[in-house]
Amino acid sequence: MEQTKFPGLEEHRAIHKEMLAKASEFLAAHDDGNISSYIQLLDFVRSWFKDHVKLEDKKYTAWMNEHGVR
Repeated sequence: MEQTKFPGLEEHRAIHKEMLAKASEFLAAHDDGNISSYIQLLDFVRSWFKDHVKLEDKKYTAWMNEHGVR
C-alpha cells in the first residue's frame, strides 16, 4: 500500500491502530482478573477480521491490482 501510494493508507493504519488499542484493553482486563475478557477478545478479533477483510480490505483491492500488485 505504501509502495503504490494508496490514498487511503493513513485511514487504514488508523483503523488497525484502533483495533490494537481495543485488543490491548481486553488483554489488560484479563490481566486484571477479568476472565470473560479473553472470550470477548476472541469474539472481537474474529468479527473484526471478518468485517475488516470484507469491507476495509476491499477498498484497496482494485487499487493494488491497478498498480501491479496481485
